[in-house]
Amino acid sequence: ADWAPQMDIWQCNEYEARCIFGDAAESADGRRSIARRLLELGPRIVCLTLGPEGVYLAYRREDGCYDAHLPAFVAGEVLDTTGCG
Repeated sequence: ADWAPQMDIWQCNEYEARCIFGDAAESADGRRSIARRLLELGPRIVCLTLGPEGVYLAYRREDGCYDAHLPAFVAGEVLDTTGCG
């Protein structure tokens, strides 16, 4: 929370969110509560990456706060795990 006023975008993965926010990061309602709290402190965007569950994204505009859960893309068969070719 001390860092939030210094940021435009708060991004962390599911492990980092659990370390910072505890069990609240485990549920959709908890993530929504965390994001709203952070948005009130300063960032315009909060992005929590959730591994195979996708991404939780929340953002603030002049007319309010909005959020969405974006499911992970299913790419199919993995051919190259190094990401280099």
